[in-house]
Amino acid sequence: MSNRRLFLSAIVCIVILAFSFGVYLGLMQQPKKSWLAVNDFVVYKQDFAWAEGSVDQSAVRYMFWNITDINGDIADVQLLSHGVQISNSRLTVTETEIYLKVNVNTRQVVESQSQSNEMPVGSEFPFWIPKSVKAGDPIQTSYGGSTISPSQTLQIMGQSRDCWLVAYTFNSGNNMNRYYDAATGICLLIQSHIYSNGVSVAVNETAVETNIKSV
Repeated sequence: MSNRRLFLSAIVCIVILAFSFGVYLGLMQQPKKSWLAVNDFVVYKQDFAWAEGSVDQSAVRYMFWNITDINGDIADVQLLSHGVQISNSRLTVTETEIYLKVNVNTRQVVESQSQSNEMPVGSEFPFWIPKSVKAGDPIQTSYGGSTISPSQTLQIMGQSRDCWLVAYTFNSGNNMNRYYDAATGICLLIQSHIYSNGVSVAVNETAVETNIKSV
C-alpha cells in the first residue's frame, strides 16, 4: 500500500472516530428521559381506625396521585388524599386536592398551586424514591431525612413485592412507615400512627391499582 493510501486511510479513521465521539457526547448531553410517563397513576385504599371514648370507629377512603403532563424534567402531579382533623376528642376525615410541579429526577417540589404543609416547595415528593437505592442509604422526603432499611416482601395487588422500608418517628409518639417497591421506587404501602388531642388513630394506605409497569 502506498504512503498516500495509508495517509488517506488514517484520515478516514480519524474522521469516523471524531464523528462517533461527537455522537456520543451529544447523547450524553441530552436530558435524561424520565422512567415516569404522562397518565401514570397509583390508587391507594386508606383505612382509618380510631376510638372515640369506648366506641371503636373506622372509615375507608381512597387516595391517588397521577401525572397529568411532563415537560422536560418537570411533571405536573395531581394528588388527592384524605387526612384527619381532631378536635374535642372527636375525629373528622378531611379531603385535600393538591396540584404540584415535581422534578421527576430529583423529586423536588418546584411549584404548588395550593401550598401543602406536608409537601412544601423545595421538599422531596414522597411517593417515589430513586430505583438505585440500597439498604443503609440516606434518603430525603417531605417528611424529613431517614435511612433505607433492608427490603421486606409484601403482598400488594396480588403480587409478592420486595420493598424498601423508610421509617419516621415524630413528636408526641407519632410514627410512619413507608414501603417502596424495590424495582420501581414507587410507594406501595404507608402505615401511620397519629396521636392528637386524646385520640389515637391508625392509618393504613395500600396501593390497589396502578398502570406503572413492574408493580
